[in-house]
Amino acid sequence: MVKPYFKTPVYYALAIICLSLLCPQYAECNIKPNSFFTAFINPDTARSEGGKLLVYVGEGDSERTKALHLAYNSNGNFTPLNNGKAILYPLIGSRKMGAPHLFNKDTGFGLITSDNQNGHGVFIYDSEDLIDFKNERLVILSDSIKVKNPICEFDSKLRSYRISWSGSDGKFYESMTQDLKTISQTREIGSYSRSLANIDTPRGAVQGSILNLDGEAFKRILRKYGTIVHTGFAPIEEISVAKGKRFSVDLPEMVTAQYSDGSTKKHPVRWSEKELRQLNTSKRGTYEITGTVKLHQFENPFIEQRADPHVVKGSDGYYYFTASYPMIGSDDPTGYDRVILRKAERIEDLANAEEITIWHVDKSAISERWVWAPEIHEINGTWYVLFTTSRPEWGVWGIRPIIIACNKGDRDPMKAENWETEGHYSEAVEGDEMAFKHFSLDMTYFESNGTHYVSWAEKPMLSNIMIASIDPDQPWKLTSKATLLSVPQYGWERKDNTWVNEGSAVIKNGGKVFLAFSASTVDEAYSIGILHADADADLLDVDSWAKIPYPLLSSDDLDGQVGPGHNSFTIDEMDQPLIVYHSRTEGEVSGPGDKGDGGLFDPGRHARIRPVHFDKDGIPVLNMKKEQLLDPSMEKVTIKITIK
Repeated sequence: MVKPYFKTPVYYALAIICLSLLCPQYAECNIKPNSFFTAFINPDTARSEGGKLLVYVGEGDSERTKALHLAYNSNGNFTPLNNGKAILYPLIGSRKMGAPHLFNKDTGFGLITSDNQNGHGVFIYDSEDLIDFKNERLVILSDSIKVKNPICEFDSKLRSYRISWSGSDGKFYESMTQDLKTISQTREIGSYSRSLANIDTPRGAVQGSILNLDGEAFKRILRKYGTIVHTGFAPIEEISVAKGKRFSVDLPEMVTAQYSDGSTKKHPVRWSEKELRQLNTSKRGTYEITGTVKLHQFENPFIEQRADPHVVKGSDGYYYFTASYPMIGSDDPTGYDRVILRKAERIEDLANAEEITIWHVDKSAISERWVWAPEIHEINGTWYVLFTTSRPEWGVWGIRPIIIACNKGDRDPMKAENWETEGHYSEAVEGDEMAFKHFSLDMTYFESNGTHYVSWAEKPMLSNIMIASIDPDQPWKLTSKATLLSVPQYGWERKDNTWVNEGSAVIKNGGKVFLAFSASTVDEAYSIGILHADADADLLDVDSWAKIPYPLLSSDDLDGQVGPGHNSFTIDEMDQPLIVYHSRTEGEVSGPGDKGDGGLFDPGRHARIRPVHFDKDGIPVLNMKKEQLLDPSMEKVTIKITIK
């Protein structure tokens, strides 16, 4: 895990990445591309003698692909881990890795890679246990020759590290260092030992090396980065009923599914009414009642052309939905000009519920167009909508968060006349030189341990994530100075020169607060990342937070969808967590020109819903497929009822 940013003007952080490896041995590889493999991984069936791990970078000259990827050997083929996404992205030099190689140090381990096979130095990382990588640095090996294919080994006699590498001049070299920071000498050598092999690998894998892992290390890395799959159910407690008594016991409404990484998740179960009717309590004996476990599935798309979707379950038991109302092309005179709202008893009924407009820019004297990302929240018993609009005195792009309250009439949020017309723009505390000084949007609200917070995106240069505490009775008023929580650092958080963190959303689990955010541009590159902190920590201290250094949901994770992002979290009727997000349908064109270009004026961002799982470590898993959440062959369960 990594801290969200340096406390310096440089907006990048050291990468401290989770990678569970142990005791590697090395074999450098020439790799030939092949297709992706889709075999599921069950760590509990991993061979006791261990297995082979491939570390590699992907083809293509981009920061997204020239990063550390992993694959494991299964039945003679290499299957990508982390769903084919990189687990470590460099933040120095060209920000592109080449020819990654892991090595033993005198204490601990190290990772060495070239600077995209085109620089004068190498990237080096330290690791005590091959779980966290830290101290990312660029070590220059030559002022005139570019470095390729580096490997490193510790010479116990010399008490120094030997870095062997091939140069852009076609020759081979050896550089010596005692501290993996300063080079004491570099000399030309005839060659260096590399065992070359041609192997079948995942599609797009280039420039890699193979590591042999022992059994425990092999299982550990599969648990960390392998595909999580449903493996069975926890035992269901037997029920006893006295002979002759009327059967009036409530059967469990939920059963606990078990998964390959050791995690669990509850699912609703429906018991056979026919078998229950046949239960004879006048005779002693044991009966088995069959139940059918079902996933809560939703139409896909859930609601078309509704980006930045937000769903909340109110204290009244109803579900509420709001989202950005789109423009259809840049010349559309309507769109991004109103706040819409839907209400339903069941979350799935929101798809066809009546949609009303509760606020329109034409009725406001203090706001103009660009109404984006509305969220509805119930704070201290009052409904509020947080959204973005532009302030006329600051021009069309004077984008700032504004909050309106449902504080009129009977306070029914589904009556437009009950909502404020003007509302309040968010206000910083005195002396705060950061909050709302620049283009600001995508505000969300959450409460933790009695303190109320808002988080939003602000763009002084890059689009960054901010956080502050608020007065819950006047939620537009901050009660603390803003904290800069996250800046776009990694290759997946940018496209070209557009660096974006935006769209905060919070979910809690296991004593931790998880803050999801969206990164990159609003097209196929859009993806969802996660920051997390202990719930008992000071959430206004950036040091309380860590960023997972790779996206948890991206186009790579979805079939037929691209650009997932700007999500909210909610719960279903059984209190099971859901993620509500938007994405585009792959290949869909909604109109000519910028009506179908994947940008802001393309309306084809559709609201969708997926279950949220939590892995063994309590981290949200957003990309599980339905057959991974519930194996169809295991949907039948039984409960024993004994008549005594």
